[in-house]
Amino acid sequence: MPDRICALEIWVELLNGDVKKLTRAMATEINDVLRKTEGWKQPRSPMRIKRYGLQKGFKRINKIVNII
Repeated sequence: MPDRICALEIWVELLNGDVKKLTRAMATEINDVLRKTEGWKQPRSPMRIKRYGLQKGFKRINKIVNII
């Protein structure tokens, strides 16, 4: 499970959107949902997201621990 995520990644990977067709309004809507999602925090500065480069994104603030 990733510890970093961005609106572009959600648009492409989950919503099957085209990278070139992500609008500012849709990115804002995705980011608003992420802001309200427990366990994720938006850092002030952009970060590198695998496959998507430097993006404004979110970092996981709590990790799930598997207990065997």
